[in-house]
This record gives sequence, C-alpha cells and structure tokens, in this order.
Amino acid sequence: MFNGASITLQRKGLALLGYLALEGATARERVADLLWGHEGSANNLRVELFRLRSALRRAAPQAFPAGTDPLSMPPSIETAPIDVPEELMLGLEDVSPEFGEWLVSQRASRSRVNSDDFLRTDQVEALAREVRPPHVVLLRGEPESGRETFARSLARLLGLPIVYGGIGNTAAVHYLSEDEDYDSELVRRMIADKHSVWVMACSPYAGDTRSMLEVRAGYPAARLKHVTLDPLSWPEARAGLLSDLPFDEAARYYVFSGGHLGFLSELLATRPKREPSQVVPLPQRIRATFLLKARALGEAALDVARYLSVHPGPIPEPLIQAFEAEPHLDALESGGWLRYDGAYRFTTEAGRRVMYDSMGPGQRVRAHRRAAAALESTPHRIAAAYHLELSGVEANWRRLARNCPSWTQAVLAPYAEWNRAHLPLPFRDAELGPELALLANHTVHVGKPVTNGDVTWWLLPTEAETRSTEFELPGSAAVLRVHARAYVHNPAGIGLSCDAVPLRLSVFGSHNRSVVWADVEGPGRLADGTHVLPLRSEFEAAFIVDQHALRLESRAFAGVLEIHLTLNRLRDGDEPVGQHGVSALDLT
Repeated sequence: MFNGASITLQRKGLALLGYLALEGATARERVADLLWGHEGSANNLRVELFRLRSALRRAAPQAFPAGTDPLSMPPSIETAPIDVPEELMLGLEDVSPEFGEWLVSQRASRSRVNSDDFLRTDQVEALAREVRPPHVVLLRGEPESGRETFARSLARLLGLPIVYGGIGNTAAVHYLSEDEDYDSELVRRMIADKHSVWVMACSPYAGDTRSMLEVRAGYPAARLKHVTLDPLSWPEARAGLLSDLPFDEAARYYVFSGGHLGFLSELLATRPKREPSQVVPLPQRIRATFLLKARALGEAALDVARYLSVHPGPIPEPLIQAFEAEPHLDALESGGWLRYDGAYRFTTEAGRRVMYDSMGPGQRVRAHRRAAAALESTPHRIAAAYHLELSGVEANWRRLARNCPSWTQAVLAPYAEWNRAHLPLPFRDAELGPELALLANHTVHVGKPVTNGDVTWWLLPTEAETRSTEFELPGSAAVLRVHARAYVHNPAGIGLSCDAVPLRLSVFGSHNRSVVWADVEGPGRLADGTHVLPLRSEFEAAFIVDQHALRLESRAFAGVLEIHLTLNRLRDGDEPVGQHGVSALDLT
C-alpha cells in the first residue's frame, strides 16, 4: 500500500522483496540462483528488477539502481512482523524449489522460537543483559542438554531472528551446531559481522575445532563469551517437563537424570502408563549419544571410566589406585568426563550412568568387589559395605554402624539386627496465638530464594554440597510448624559418607535441640537426645520452641525438598484464642 492505493507485484518480485527483508543485503548471483536456478537466471533477475522499479517508482523512487550489487531492501519500504510463522509469505512456496526450501526453513525456525518455553531462565536472562551484537558465544553443554533451545531463548530476548548455520546476511542470532567444523570463509564472516550474535555449540567431550580456534584467535576477547549450560533447576523442570507427574515420581526422575534436559525428555517419552517402576531406566538414545562421545577416549581410558562409575559422588583415592586410573585421569578430565574439586567425580550423573550401564553384569560385579576390597580398611567403610552388597555379598552392618552418628544407627538398626527401644517423644497440645515473621538471616547453597518461610532445595549427585538456611526466632515460647514434601536418594540409606542426613532441624539458644527426619519406621528420641522422625514423601510436624535461632539443613546425597515453615506465638491464658490447637513436640 502507498497513500491508500495498493501496489501490484509479480510473485517473483514479491518473493525477492521478502527474501531481502529477512536476509539483508545479498549478492545478485545468489538471488538469481535462488529464484530461477538456470543459465538465464541473471537476465531474468534484470527483468524482474525493472518491473519492481516501475511498480515502486512512487513508493520507493530509489529502489534497485541499475548495476547495484549486492541487492538490498529499499529503505523507504517498511515490513510488518508475522504473528503466525506458518503464514510467512503464504502462497509463495512454489516460486522455485530452492526458494521453497528456504521458506520452509524460515517458517520452522520462527515457529520453534514462538512455541518454546524458556529453560534456564536465570542463565539466559543474565547472558542477554551482557551480550549485544556483535558478539560470539561459545556455548558448552552435554549432548541433548538443550543448547539449541538456549540459543532460541537468547534470540527471543534480544529481539532477533534465529538462523541455523551460516546462511543469510541479516542481523540475527546464528546458531552453529557442534557437528560441523565450519570453513575459514564463514569464520571471516563472523569476525566481520557487526550486526549479529553467533552462538557456537561446544561439547565438553571434545577439544576445540579448527573453526573455534580461528574465532578465538581473531575475535576481540571483549566480545567473546564462554557459557556452560547449567543442569535444569528443579523449579524449571517441575513447572515444565514434570508438571503433570506426582511429586514423588517427578522428583525421582529429576534426581536420576541429574537435571539433564535430554535425559528427562526421553524418560517422559518412554514412561510407563501404569504403575511406573521405582527403577529409573537409562534411555537408549541418551546411552548411544554419550557412548558415541566416549569413542574419543581410547579403550584403556574408557575401561577406567567404566570402573570408576561404580562409585557415585566423589571418588576416594583408594579407588583411583585400585583401578589403576592415575595414568588416565588427565584424559578423562580434559575429555570432559571427570572434574576435580578436591576429589575427582563425574561431571554429570548422566555420564556416570551411561558408563555404569555399559558394563556387562560380570564386569560390574568384579568392579564392585574390587572397590569394596580397596575401601574396607579405610575411613570409607560404609562405601565398602555399599559395594559389597552390590556385588552380591552381605555386609556386616552391625559392626559398621557402631561408629556412625546416632540417626544412621536408627536407620541401620533393622539390618544390624538391633532391637533398641527409643525413648518416647514429649508431645503436648498447644494453642496457636498470632503468627510471627520468620526472617532468614543466613543461607548456604540454597536452591530457591527463601520467601515467607518457603525453602526449596534440590541436591544432585554431581554437587554433594550441604544445603542450609538459618532463621531468627523470638526467644520466647512459640510454635513452629513444618509442612514438607521430600524425595531423598541416599546410597545404603545413609549415604556413602555416613553423614548424609536427609533433613535436620536444629534450634539454638540457652539449650540446643535437634530433630532428624530419616528412613526409620517410627518416631523416637535417641540416647544422645536427638529426636528422629520418619521421612515421608509428604509430612507435617509442629514443635514448641523458646530459642533464638533455627537452622534447617540437608546433607543428602541427592534429593528434592520443598519445605514450608510457619511460626506462631504460643497462646497464654490472657490472649484471645487464635487458630486451632496442634499436637507439638516440645523442644523447650
């Protein structure tokens, strides 16, 4: 339209304008081949440009001056965004076979951008605040970890189209997959491009390609960003992929996948429709994808990785020696399978599971027996018992449990054949007065910011860090109520460290008290004064406290905990009756 009058264009001319609007300035030869693709294409292009100049002589009098190369959209012509990607240049699919293929790819890429929900929201938003064209992002992530999805989310936040590969000249987020080593000509284009963000997918299981080295050598360091994808957080996975599952099943899938996007997606695709098993399977596609990467290790290093995979979490030094792993640690670390943070551990739980499942049953049993023998006379006695049990030999839990914390002895009592009576817990009825504020004043590795007494933690095997949050208490009699959902995975029930407490509540003041939730049949008070309660997938508890500080903590090997705390003043005789009464455990 121009001044209210419509302008009629030939279909080829309309296709040419649409292409230039999306791709930017393009060489005449490329446009001619795309729209005609035969020997007379250059002459056909000249004829079509003459028709366009005639049709646009009033709306764009300076359109396509004779002899101009490359061609570009006349600046006086405005384009409108397309809300429905499938309608992009509708009816022009058959202008030419090559143009049709290009148009289909454009529609598909824009459709994916509009339909995908954000993943790793915090990480992609932080990157979008730091990155503006021109920029190159080296995006490192596991196979099937969602690098392409991350690039699409970045493009959306930057307000740029997403383009796959090195095609086109328009300002965009260009996504380059890790499967191809791009030629030097494309690298020169990247370095010269002042209008785009280029995202190069990298794998932790492979060294830098030639094209990556050329980019790192020729691109300004200030505009070169290295990004490693985090595992999906529990809130993101729960709000998206796992939203339709019961809490217990969703948390189990999350923990055993290690927050790996592809692993989770495959689990859901193959999830049984009825009575899902407690055993989380390793999807075959994820297994094949990781094993393909493992080929680069060489057979000797691959065998060592398999042997080390029998031990979840940090790998003790005696196992390094027992499996003669020392000569191969550098290859496993530089190859992305192991990382070192005071001890070696697998970089991802998905990678460890793949290595473990790639062993035959006999090889697995032998590896567990070697691990048990190597750890038996070390401080890692619980880990030795764990490996012994998995090799088919019954461990002496009675002897092992003697030197463990009291709550672990309560968990191990059925296996150690103890019949220890727990002291009764001091419960009493309490009436609730006005609600009090719970102020968090110190957190360590908290998963989700603490708000209004809500604490959400997710612990993955590759992290194994303590989660804790401290709150202020009024120092006068009050009732603390806990409502929680929990899924905890502890090898051997107590963790290989013998201190993997699932959830502990401690109060501090003139006297200190602690409550532990663990895998026990019923409540009780232990000889050292620790109160122990059974850990369920969902539970409630109430406590009478009169101390000044409260700390919640978890040292679980892996798990998900969603906890809600409320604090009410304990009603005395002069106060009006507040909320209903509760049966509370007296910690005063």
